[in-house]
Amino acid sequence: MAANKDRSLRILSEKDGVAIVRVIDGKVSDDYRVERIPADFGKGFSITKVVGEVGPSSDAKHQVCIGNDGVDSCSCPGHVYRGHCRHIAAIKVLIQRGFI
Repeated sequence: MAANKDRSLRILSEKDGVAIVRVIDGKVSDDYRVERIPADFGKGFSITKVVGEVGPSSDAKHQVCIGNDGVDSCSCPGHVYRGHCRHIAAIKVLIQRGFI
Protein backbone atom coordinates (compact mmCIF):
# COMPACT_ATOMS: atom_id res chain seq x y z
CA MET A 1 0.00 0.00 0.00
CA ALA A 2 1.31 3.51 0.71
CA ALA A 3 4.60 4.57 2.29
CA ASN A 4 3.94 2.71 5.54
CA LYS A 5 6.03 -0.48 5.26
CA ASP A 6 4.04 -2.22 8.01
CA ARG A 7 0.71 -1.76 6.22
CA SER A 8 -0.90 -4.46 4.11
CA LEU A 9 -4.27 -5.30 2.60
CA ARG A 10 -6.15 -8.58 2.43
CA ILE A 11 -9.25 -9.06 0.35
CA LEU A 12 -11.62 -11.18 2.45
CA SER A 13 -14.45 -11.36 -0.08
CA GLU A 14 -15.69 -9.72 -3.26
CA LYS A 15 -19.08 -10.08 -4.87
CA ASP A 16 -21.13 -7.88 -7.19
CA GLY A 17 -18.77 -4.90 -6.85
CA VAL A 18 -18.69 -4.95 -3.05
CA ALA A 19 -15.43 -5.94 -1.37
CA ILE A 20 -14.71 -6.73 2.26
CA VAL A 21 -11.07 -5.95 2.97
CA ARG A 22 -8.77 -6.10 5.98
CA VAL A 23 -6.26 -3.28 6.38
CA ILE A 24 -3.38 -4.33 8.61
CA ASP A 25 -1.38 -1.43 9.99
CA GLY A 26 1.38 -2.69 12.25
CA LYS A 27 -0.37 -4.60 15.05
CA VAL A 28 -3.79 -3.08 14.32
CA SER A 29 -6.21 -4.46 11.75
CA ASP A 30 -9.62 -3.21 10.65
CA ASP A 31 -12.15 -4.67 8.24
CA TYR A 32 -13.96 -2.45 5.73
CA ARG A 33 -16.85 -2.79 3.29
CA VAL A 34 -15.97 -1.03 0.03
CA GLU A 35 -18.44 -0.21 -2.73
CA ARG A 36 -18.68 2.18 -5.67
CA ILE A 37 -20.74 5.35 -5.40
CA PRO A 38 -21.33 8.10 -7.98
CA ALA A 39 -18.66 10.78 -8.27
CA ASP A 40 -18.50 13.83 -10.54
CA PHE A 41 -14.71 14.07 -10.90
CA GLY A 42 -13.34 10.52 -10.71
CA LYS A 43 -14.11 7.17 -9.11
CA GLY A 44 -16.22 7.36 -5.96
CA PHE A 45 -16.29 4.83 -3.14
CA SER A 46 -18.00 4.36 0.18
CA ILE A 47 -15.75 2.67 2.74
CA THR A 48 -17.35 1.57 6.01
CA LYS A 49 -15.59 0.00 8.96
CA VAL A 50 -17.11 -3.37 9.87
CA VAL A 51 -17.16 -3.99 13.61
CA GLY A 52 -17.16 -7.70 14.48
CA GLU A 53 -20.42 -9.55 14.00
CA VAL A 54 -22.43 -6.37 14.50
CA GLY A 55 -21.80 -5.14 10.94
CA PRO A 56 -21.05 -1.67 9.63
CA SER A 57 -20.26 1.03 12.16
CA SER A 58 -22.23 4.18 11.33
CA ASP A 59 -19.55 6.47 12.78
CA ALA A 60 -16.82 5.01 10.60
CA LYS A 61 -18.18 5.57 7.10
CA HIS A 62 -16.16 7.67 4.69
CA GLN A 63 -16.40 8.74 1.08
CA VAL A 64 -13.30 8.39 -1.07
CA CYS A 65 -12.77 9.96 -4.49
CA ILE A 66 -9.90 8.87 -6.70
CA GLY A 67 -9.77 11.97 -8.86
CA ASN A 68 -9.42 12.01 -12.62
CA ASP A 69 -6.96 14.88 -12.19
CA GLY A 70 -4.71 12.96 -9.75
CA VAL A 71 -6.14 14.72 -6.70
CA ASP A 72 -7.66 12.17 -4.32
CA SER A 73 -9.85 12.91 -1.32
CA CYS A 74 -11.36 11.16 1.68
CA SER A 75 -13.84 12.43 4.24
CA CYS A 76 -11.93 10.88 7.18
CA PRO A 77 -10.25 13.13 9.77
CA GLY A 78 -6.81 11.70 8.94
CA HIS A 79 -6.96 12.81 5.33
CA VAL A 80 -8.40 16.18 6.24
CA TYR A 81 -5.53 16.73 8.73
CA ARG A 82 -2.57 15.05 6.96
CA GLY A 83 -3.60 14.96 3.32
CA HIS A 84 -3.32 11.15 3.07
CA CYS A 85 -4.95 8.14 4.70
CA ARG A 86 -5.25 4.37 4.77
CA HIS A 87 -8.62 4.50 3.02
CA ILE A 88 -7.26 6.03 -0.20
CA ALA A 89 -4.26 3.69 -0.09
CA ALA A 90 -6.57 0.65 0.23
CA ILE A 91 -8.84 1.80 -2.62
CA LYS A 92 -5.84 2.33 -4.90
CA VAL A 93 -4.60 -1.21 -4.20
CA LEU A 94 -8.05 -2.62 -4.99
CA ILE A 95 -8.12 -0.69 -8.27
CA GLN A 96 -4.59 -1.81 -9.19
CA ARG A 97 -5.53 -5.45 -8.50
CA GLY A 98 -8.68 -5.13 -10.61
CA PHE A 99 -11.15 -5.85 -7.81
CA ILE A 100 -13.10 -2.61 -8.11
